[in-house]
Amino acid sequence: MALVFFAASIAPVAIPWIARELGRQDPASPAFIDHYADQLSQIISALAEAAQDEGSPVNGEPQD
Repeated sequence: MALVFFAASIAPVAIPWIARELGRQDPASPAFIDHYADQLSQIISALAEAAQDEGSPVNGEPQD
């Protein structure tokens, strides 16, 4: 999962032509950066909330 978020965090810098095409904004602009950061934050929050709803695994196994 860490690799996914690492890739997402560098995507606008590493592949700006794709970020520009998908986001319809200059990936270096403050508006794009703010919106992109907000979107990543929402994804991380949703995943964290879903993980809490599922409960903690016991010895690496999901709870029944």
